Amino acid sequence: MKTNLNLSFLNSLRINIVVLIYFLTFIGCVQNDSEFNKKFVNFTNELSVDVIDSASVVVIVPLQGCGSCIETWLNIIEKNGNEAQIMFVVTSYYKKHILNSFSDTVKFSDNIFLDTTGIAYRYNLVDISPKAYFLKHNTIIKVEVLDANNSQAVYNEMKAFLYN
Repeated sequence: MKTNLNLSFLNSLRINIVVLIYFLTFIGCVQNDSEFNKKFVNFTNELSVDVIDSASVVVIVPLQGCGSCIETWLNIIEKNGNEAQIMFVVTSYYKKHILNSFSDTVKFSDNIFLDTTGIAYRYNLVDISPKAYFLKHNTIIKVEVLDANNSQAVYNEMKAFLYN
């Protein structure tokens, strides 16, 4: 009888520990997401990027990193730089590098932002590959790493996200 009681108590304790671990993991993830959103908001404020409240996408393209990934997205920016709800941010520590990467019409587009001081790097929003941040009501709901192979699919996903 005492053995059954001890086993029952141990099983109950194990279940409680597992539930506690899941709870702490969930809280940690929520805090990390919240922290990441704060970084993103600070980033957009520093660059004066006006994120549309309902839905928008911010694409951050580093000029140092994966050459084919970057080239593909620079071409997409050249062709689609006037897409109203997609904000393109090109980031580098070197202003000349950014200015030499685009035509004048792209440099002065309303939704293309030139991060000439590497703010995106400082907030760890980008590394060697471009990234797309899908936002609803100023909250990041999805981050997509962009490369040369998924560029058209992700661009189509962005349009579907924004206009459907």
